Formats: sequence, C-alpha cells, structure tokens
Amino acid sequence: MDSVEALSGGGGDLIIPLKKGLIRETDILAELGEVAAGKKPGRGSAREITYFKSVGNAVQDVSVAQAVYRRAREKNLGQEVEL
Repeated sequence: MDSVEALSGGGGDLIIPLKKGLIRETDILAELGEVAAGKKPGRGSAREITYFKSVGNAVQDVSVAQAVYRRAREKNLGQEVEL
C-alpha cells in the first residue's frame, strides 16, 4: 500500500476486513515506497499475494497537478480564471 497511515482515512475494501478481524494490520508487510526503495522485500513466491491499494496522498496530487500544469503551459493550452 502507498501509506499504511492513510488507511484509516479511506479504502473500505481494506477497512471492512480489518474491522471484521479477517485481516490484521500486521498482515500488511510493506508499503509501495519501502518495496521500491529496497527497504522491504516484495513477494518471495508465486503463492504470496500482492495487493496494492492507492489511497492517495498530497505529494502525489501536487506532483500530478504540477506535471499537468507544465504540459499545458508548454502546449499553450488552458485558460486562466479568477477564483
């Protein structure tokens, strides 16, 4: 998952089984960033399950917004509006 901390804010497909005791938070072995950085291993065999739940975070939102804004400026697209 991208952030275990963000789990409490959404993601009913994980919150519901956690609340019902079907899975435990200790069953979540790593976050995506930890695996990508080599801090924790990914799957060790084909029998292990990988589940990625993107609950999002502000850094991702800002990064995507900035990339879209830059591309629009490069292509001279969009329209400025006053809010």
